Amino acid sequence: MHRFQSIDHDGCRIHFFDLSNVDDSRIALTRISDWEAYLASLGRDNLLVLTDVRNSAVHLDVGRALLQLVQRNRNRVRASAIVGLSADQQALFNFLRKTANREIVSFETRDEALTWLAHQEASDGVE
Repeated sequence: MHRFQSIDHDGCRIHFFDLSNVDDSRIALTRISDWEAYLASLGRDNLLVLTDVRNSAVHLDVGRALLQLVQRNRNRVRASAIVGLSADQQALFNFLRKTANREIVSFETRDEALTWLAHQEASDGVE
């Protein structure tokens, strides 16, 4: 699977960001920047987004970049899900979600996240 791509799941288009298996913060920062450019290139709002962070290291500079990404794209994203959070990542995730004042739902598996995101597309609002 590519670092980012569109996935069709239950008739819904979900944009997948693969930030898994990244130990080097420079690589993570480059991927985040590329992801933001990808989102901007879509030229649309109400996006459904899934991020995989499995087996990635926790870095404060990466956390700051993710926070900025979430804040800058707040109005473009209808619903966000994340998979693969470790115990260390969970603390950073909780801070990011609270600081960004954005609901991002964590799931154990990619399939659970995809199903939840598809349900968000079908509903009138984010639950």
